[in-house]
Amino acid sequence: MNLPARFDHTFRVEVVIAFVVFGLIVLVFSASIVRSFTARGRTASQKTSYKRTEVFWTSLVAAMMIFLVTFSFTENRSTTSAPAMTVDVTAFQWCWRFEYPGSGVSVTADCVNGDLPTLEVPSGEAIRFRIVSADVIHAMWIPHLRFKMFAYPNWTNTFENTFPEPGTWLGECSEFCGQYHYAMHFRLTVTTPAGFHSWLQSHGAAR
Repeated sequence: MNLPARFDHTFRVEVVIAFVVFGLIVLVFSASIVRSFTARGRTASQKTSYKRTEVFWTSLVAAMMIFLVTFSFTENRSTTSAPAMTVDVTAFQWCWRFEYPGSGVSVTADCVNGDLPTLEVPSGEAIRFRIVSADVIHAMWIPHLRFKMFAYPNWTNTFENTFPEPGTWLGECSEFCGQYHYAMHFRLTVTTPAGFHSWLQSHGAAR
């Protein structure tokens, strides 16, 4: 499952749960109001606590919280067991470097002067991204994927994705990282596997 599909699935499940909880709260609240009108003249209960009710609601909220945290964590951490390739992403003030291990190909540019690097990947193949920062905290954000991953100094974050079809999208840094943060963009280009391997070979031969 690619990142947009994974996000949509997680979002749908959590929205359904939110609507159910909201509906139950409205139902209980409405029932309490109706009951208060029909109970005029009755003496108010003098009980200071309702242990069974409190235990029930506390347990229900705790179970729902555990489910949501576990579900979200599982969805965000679901990985591909054997990715077809790996791309190393290095964020730095104020641009990006994309390296393809084993090929000798490395792509970078000068974002500040409007020269954007291109992250080239094949469609239909599982890809593992390893992200690190060379200086301060950055964040790799691709709006098309509705996903971002922080880039920390001396720490590598990873995620996997499969791009189902070719296309070109714009990515950027979404963590304020200094004076030229606004210019820290890159292009994501997804091509056919044959087109990508031709591109990789041509860039490797040019080195």
